[in-house]
Amino acid sequence: MKTLLVALTVLAALVARAQTNEIRTYFEARKHYTDAPLLRGMSDVQGTQSLFVEVRAEMLTNLRGSNTVRAVSLRGRVTNYTDTDYIDYDELNGLIQGLQYIGQANHTMTPLDNFEAIYRTRSGFTVSKTSDGGNAIIVIKSGRDDAQKVQVQDYVLNDLTQALIAAKAKLDAAK
Repeated sequence: MKTLLVALTVLAALVARAQTNEIRTYFEARKHYTDAPLLRGMSDVQGTQSLFVEVRAEMLTNLRGSNTVRAVSLRGRVTNYTDTDYIDYDELNGLIQGLQYIGQANHTMTPLDNFEAIYRTRSGFTVSKTSDGGNAIIVIKSGRDDAQKVQVQDYVLNDLTQALIAAKAKLDAAK
């Protein structure tokens, strides 16, 4: 009985670990295609040195089928945020608008004492602004289940929004 219990515990831990790195975006799914030649193009977005992430416009083409997918990658570059999140092209407009709404969120938007404004992408990349009393805190978290949260200032949210707009423009121009 003890052996069965230990085996089930180990299996549950392995399943939970496998779910941490699951593929959630169209870009990631195609990035792992097999039996097909893949061409991946990348462009860094300029002016993002103040951000804790490197913002890249990326295109992936299956050369056999001429199937192309576009995304923006957010690659962490600070000690407690080293993950990479992919934002599929079809999510970019919603994310850009969501970041703008979160940046504007304040206590006047609800009659209650506190608020939370939150936006999640398909990959699990999450941006939230919460208040507890009079202060509002903006937190960004990678889509990985075990990722650390990074607290940022308002200007970082604005810089990230501008970088996403620039990355979308690069993808639009390369179409």
